[in-house]
Amino acid sequence: MHRFKGLEYQELAIIGASDGTLPRTALVEQYEKADPTRYERELMKSRNQLFVATTRARDVWRISWHGKPSPFLPA
Repeated sequence: MHRFKGLEYQELAIIGASDGTLPRTALVEQYEKADPTRYERELMKSRNQLFVATTRARDVWRISWHGKPSPFLPA
C-alpha cells in the first residue's frame, strides 16, 4: 500500500484486510501504553494507507478478509 500514492488502476483488490493485519496489531499495540501519542499516530497512519489504497481504483474495487474484518472497514 505504500507504493499506491499517485497511481490509478482500472481494477484493484485488497486481500487480507483482517483484524490484526490492518492495523498490524503487533506493531501498533507496542505503543498503546508506552507512548499513547505514537499509538494514535500509528493507527492513523495505517488507516490513511488503507484509504489511499482504496481510492486508487478507477472502476472496480474489491476487498477481502479472513475471520474478523479490519476495524477500519465500515460495518
